Amino acid sequence: LSHRSVAKVGGKAANLGELFKVRQLTRTCVLPSKGFAIPMTYYLQHFRASGAQKLLNDLLTDSITLNDKVLLKTYLKKIRKTIRQHPIRVALLKKVNDKILDRGYEINERIRFRSSTNAEDIKGFNGAGLYTSCTGIYGFKNGKTIERAIKKVWSSVWNEAAFRERAYFNINQQTVAMGIAVHKAFGTEEVNGVAVTKNMYRKNDEAYVINAQKGELAI
Repeated sequence: LSHRSVAKVGGKAANLGELFKVRQLTRTCVLPSKGFAIPMTYYLQHFRASGAQKLLNDLLTDSITLNDKVLLKTYLKKIRKTIRQHPIRVALLKKVNDKILDRGYEINERIRFRSSTNAEDIKGFNGAGLYTSCTGIYGFKNGKTIERAIKKVWSSVWNEAAFRERAYFNINQQTVAMGIAVHKAFGTEEVNGVAVTKNMYRKNDEAYVINAQKGELAI
């Protein structure tokens, strides 16, 4: 994967592909292990098949709901629920499981499924914290299954904060799609945060800005 892969797997997975190139050159960049990506095309297939696409179409032509905070929140929750309730195609689950085996995961190993949209981690729109990442446990039949993790990430395209932020930046909601970056889960996180590679406060001074918090709470 490379930066040219954004249209296929989303910004996060594409950018991780670029970082792996850096690691191959310098061998100093520590990155998640056992990684692969689930292309956005599978999200789009599920989005249409579940009926969520029709719900979105209806929403975008309903000015009353769009301009009412309570109604919009309820409607977006309905879209997310529709995505989560529809079963994932057996062929896709087989491909994901085959890739998990190919990467050397073991039964009961925790796998992180991370949002990777075409409206996130891209030039002009970082989308930090708008979407949901989820952990699945390989081999689980109930609870934190691989299918549950994938659908939870997919449905987060329609988180209320994500919808509103995209609207603010005039991003066409119909064009947004979710890929997934997959890698071995880190386990307990010592620090959670966001790093910005510019000075956010004085534009003429070079700086890195790191907003971090101890533990696993989101920033």
